[in-house]
Amino acid sequence: MSDRQNLAEHGTGLCVWALAGLGMSANLTAVASLAVVAVLAYDTFRRHRRDRCKSAVDSAAAALAPQHGITERGITAALQLMKEQPKPIAIDLSHLKDHETRSTFPDTLYDHIFGAVPVPNDDGVEAALRQVIAGAFEVLRLEDDFHKVFTQETLSDLERLAYEAADERAVLDSEVSATRQAVDAQTDLLKQIAAGLGAQGASLDRLRALANDFGGTTANTEDGIVQFLHLKAKDYFALKSEIDAIDSNLVRLSNLKAAAQDAISRRDLDEVEALLARVQEVELDEATKTAEIRADNALLRGRVDQAYRLLMAAADSFAAVDSAEPGRRKWRMAIKLQRHGIRYGGDGLRLSNEMCVSGLSVLSETDTPRDFAASQNTRAIALRNQGTRTGGPEGAALLAEAVDSYRAALRVCTEADHPVDWATTMQNLGNALQ
Repeated sequence: MSDRQNLAEHGTGLCVWALAGLGMSANLTAVASLAVVAVLAYDTFRRHRRDRCKSAVDSAAAALAPQHGITERGITAALQLMKEQPKPIAIDLSHLKDHETRSTFPDTLYDHIFGAVPVPNDDGVEAALRQVIAGAFEVLRLEDDFHKVFTQETLSDLERLAYEAADERAVLDSEVSATRQAVDAQTDLLKQIAAGLGAQGASLDRLRALANDFGGTTANTEDGIVQFLHLKAKDYFALKSEIDAIDSNLVRLSNLKAAAQDAISRRDLDEVEALLARVQEVELDEATKTAEIRADNALLRGRVDQAYRLLMAAADSFAAVDSAEPGRRKWRMAIKLQRHGIRYGGDGLRLSNEMCVSGLSVLSETDTPRDFAASQNTRAIALRNQGTRTGGPEGAALLAEAVDSYRAALRVCTEADHPVDWATTMQNLGNALQ
């Protein structure tokens, strides 16, 4: 099933659910995510009104026209946005009912669902979401006894789903709890750091002991150790924020699995395949995020080699999805090692360079030009900093490698096609040559 057809079906299901709700006296709140609500409502309508359902989907798909600024990439992004909204949705039915009579129902429904959601500005993503709702509504509004037929059955399906979601939520809470315990074990240490940084006249031995908890520092003065601890405290807060986000990420995965379960119950094998492919990608993403969090924790403790191994393994796991994806992941992950090396010294810069070299083995100037250029640029920054710090003939050789990488990036980032990237890379090249 194409993304265009898939988005049209989701938009139709969303309209069905909202129109069914107009038969209720109280406001409507879904117990499931947007994707699951849309799929269940669409399936209910298709079973009872197959011809009208097909007409609504066709109308929704036809509304996804280029003249609205909608591209194929925008359609894919809109579908992904609709499928991955983790929070249950609520609708003010009196407000929506008023707009139904004034033919502004589609825009009002869009504002209810996506008003507080960051929607990308490019490729016509917002237009795709608005138009698919408007296209479906053009047909659905002609259904005479809509509310009598669909309200009770749609809400019954959602109530059943609520019990299933509650069971899965209990499992997710257990998984998240175990991860949070690891963070809580470090909270006391963070308080010690804060106390050490804020204490007047803290002994040098006390400050050094705190620094050793984070891998140690070569600084010998009080000011040097305090500066090191201040940077580590920032790293700690960043790590804690990443772990705090695990909860919502697991909910997103749960929603996709629930939608796949519904699709298999309807024997819609094309939809099952599309959803399971997305589940696989999300699971890989989640495993990678966990690996990155572990790598950040390793870097927090000064264990750069461990962070490098975790990041390399995570990036390589994407080879089954796309042969070039490990290369894309590696140049981005290499930036973590690079920043650590610039801040704290050690092997961060060397390993950042090695990760980029590994990534470049699956990237090419012709097939993946932007990622090729970004990887060359990231590698060059690591080499330039490493060469400047090394000095002597070895440092000069590293700087020469940095120059070669900057020039390779410039073959893609030309002044005509990418003026900002070209200017930045030219400046970096000039610094390396100097």
